[in-house]
Amino acid sequence: MKVAIFMGSKSDSDTMKKAAEVLKEFGVEYKAYVISAHRAGDLLVKTIAQVEQAGTQVIIAGAGLSAALPGVIASRTVLPVIGVPLECINPGKSNGLAGMDALLSIVQMPPQIPVATVGINSAKNAAYLALQVLALQSPELKQKLIEFWELVEDYYNFFTENGLKPEDAREVLPLSIRTRLVQCGFHKAWNNFFNLRCATAAHPNAQAIAKKLKALFKAEEKFY
Repeated sequence: MKVAIFMGSKSDSDTMKKAAEVLKEFGVEYKAYVISAHRAGDLLVKTIAQVEQAGTQVIIAGAGLSAALPGVIASRTVLPVIGVPLECINPGKSNGLAGMDALLSIVQMPPQIPVATVGINSAKNAAYLALQVLALQSPELKQKLIEFWELVEDYYNFFTENGLKPEDAREVLPLSIRTRLVQCGFHKAWNNFFNLRCATAAHPNAQAIAKKLKALFKAEEKFY
């Protein structure tokens, strides 16, 4: 196991699962735990020791409200801990602080107990940071990250150069392209652009864009 994902409540899983999805895309092993730092302190300490023994290299911890979980974990291990401040919404309503309480609780750690903190609800960024940490000891993972971000840059440049909104790119890339890029080793994934075509179909220059897509990605004729 490379990464351990902690959260204080099952209600945090909708946000924290986004970190798991990113790790899965890159083929990185992980395991998730739901443990309250306030209500199950002994179990938390025991579990931290277990994940260390299992060879975990990075810990991601998400918490809301007073958000003690990442800090408590950091005080019990020398492994790097990445904190994800979570907005508390229960049931269906915010507590009025919009996650700022958790953000300040996690980022304002005392000296000698650092927690690398990402933005509110930014579980994906926590996973990408974990990947970068792991890549320090894995040339293969480092190369995957380099290739991935080169493709991401090309993709976004294509959208902006053709007058498409950046949010269109954000909508398509995570849902349809990114997983195939990783699973296919960044090779044949570019050949199937069904979702890209759907995203651009309503654009006034749809046909011209389709031709540019074909030229840019060298897709086979059958996909068009």
